[in-house]
Amino acid sequence: MQPESNAVHYGYIPRLSEYAAVMPTIDSTSYIAKSAEGLERKFAHLRSGKKGELVYSRLAQPNVEVSEGRYAKVFYDSLQEPESILTCSGMEAIALTLDAYLRPGDLVLFNEPLYGGTFGHLKWLEKRYGILLRSFKSAKELKKFDPISDALKLIFLESPTNPTLEEVDIEECAAFAAAHTRERSDGLQTLVAVDNTFMTPYLQKPLLQGAHIEIHSATKYLGGHGDLVAGLLLGEKRYLAPIRALRSQRGGTIDAQRAVRLSKSLETLAMRMERHCENAKQVAWFLSKHSKVQNLRFLGLLDVNSEQFRIHQKQSCGTSGMIAFEVIGGLKAARKFLNKLRMIMLAVSLGATHSLACHPGMTTHSGIETKERKRMGISNNLIRLSVGTENFQDIIADLDQALDSL
Repeated sequence: MQPESNAVHYGYIPRLSEYAAVMPTIDSTSYIAKSAEGLERKFAHLRSGKKGELVYSRLAQPNVEVSEGRYAKVFYDSLQEPESILTCSGMEAIALTLDAYLRPGDLVLFNEPLYGGTFGHLKWLEKRYGILLRSFKSAKELKKFDPISDALKLIFLESPTNPTLEEVDIEECAAFAAAHTRERSDGLQTLVAVDNTFMTPYLQKPLLQGAHIEIHSATKYLGGHGDLVAGLLLGEKRYLAPIRALRSQRGGTIDAQRAVRLSKSLETLAMRMERHCENAKQVAWFLSKHSKVQNLRFLGLLDVNSEQFRIHQKQSCGTSGMIAFEVIGGLKAARKFLNKLRMIMLAVSLGATHSLACHPGMTTHSGIETKERKRMGISNNLIRLSVGTENFQDIIADLDQALDSL
């Protein structure tokens, strides 16, 4: 079947659920064995790292397994043993990845800016366990780290970045990691992990560009309606196995209800993303002409002669609904603008059907020191706008009246 059909049907076997046409939610915490010996075999099966045995929902749960299999099948069927892992939040997906692979003294290279929560966890690892951190802005800057020691374990990327919407060349970063792996004296592999939340695998597929692990806050576009919190990891089985084991130990799994809802959301993801992209294009065009707006950032309005345009054209097939811009007048003007919005909701998060606006410097990235935020391009008057699926004319009208108040 094609991806659109797999998004609806893959992994669900109606005869195992009384022939229900729609996958029912199975809320049971534990699952009955036919005998004591059978229960022992189930645990032996789980200890071997295999899937398919139901014992306890923290370890394996049918709705979670169907949803995980569906996401892997739809987006990465061409990979060798593609898998996905659902987690209780996007931050848990990030933290599991970092915690499963990093050891004291390991080096992490990351592009900046990163989402504030990710940056905060990296700084916590640095302080608590002696993880070494080095940042860069573009893949070409990686050359400054070469030659590099065996300490380099992970390159962590956001592309585009949150909230400044800057692209980084995933393929070039993966090539750098591969070259370093060949030169290592310890026989280990240098991995590349990409937070692909802003784009979704519908618009950008980092694993086909050399990345090893793809991370999502499924709370955002994958969930799509602002009514659940979840995380998702995608990758080949060999790279996700340590993360899956740690999830079971730490308890960062997802419940049956959210797993079912994520399966349903996958059915409409393509349609929603097309609408988000089209609406964002119309809104960005309006903002680009407004006298109270400066430094507009939108992937659909990049300079065609720029490096950013080249990267975007190479690795993405859409823009998502994310826009960032500055309002003229500093922090006071930014606050006034946000307070004047009517339909657009003043809230954090993104990727929902309803439009959302926030002030990153005072919210999502407020944990980063002011000097650091300024260096990263997160100014006091920067607004992050997540364009929803409403009629774009209504979104523009709301922005217009709020900007006119300045």
